[in-house]
Amino acid sequence: MTPKIGIVDFGVGNLFSVDNAVKTLTKDRFISSNPEKLMSADCIIFPGVGSFADGMSRMRSQGLDTFMKDFFESGKPILGICLGMHLMFSEGDEGGENKGLGLIKGRIEKLKHRNNSRIPHIGWNDVYGDDLQEMEIMSGISQHSSFYFVHSYHAIPDEKICNVYTDFYGLSIIAGVRKNNLFATQFHPEKSQTVGLQILKNFFDMVN
Repeated sequence: MTPKIGIVDFGVGNLFSVDNAVKTLTKDRFISSNPEKLMSADCIIFPGVGSFADGMSRMRSQGLDTFMKDFFESGKPILGICLGMHLMFSEGDEGGENKGLGLIKGRIEKLKHRNNSRIPHIGWNDVYGDDLQEMEIMSGISQHSSFYFVHSYHAIPDEKICNVYTDFYGLSIIAGVRKNNLFATQFHPEKSQTVGLQILKNFFDMVN
């Protein structure tokens, strides 16, 4: 069975690049902001760029906050990317203190300068961690494979979940998480060439 892929449009996503990557793997996909249509998907991709505060405001105004919680409860796979990962957490401090979707306990905080660091953190960086092969989306991906990052904020989970990491000037920060049927990456699979496409393929292969 070819899974039907829903790509969530809440007005702040890098939809073109995500759709461009997805269409190299499957034609059975659609972009929508309609919760009822999105609920018909076998799995959803939740991409985003921009601020936590604006992202949550847009989600609530379109009823997508409730939809995301319902889709998570359905057990169908979810892939959050960048801001799409951040909004899965309980709260974030970008644009003031804001509540997130709360699907993962924890918060999103701004990266702090260290060792002549540059913020935003932009470019290719290695991903690693003991949980690498326990995250199905990372199947076949070697330790220290390189992915493309663009971000100024990072995730700090407050519960035990599967995590993989990247190095930010000597500090290990979250590069990806998994909680049940929810997967999320700080890096951009759609901009990460062959290894990024492998992430998307692994995600689609999880659909029953």
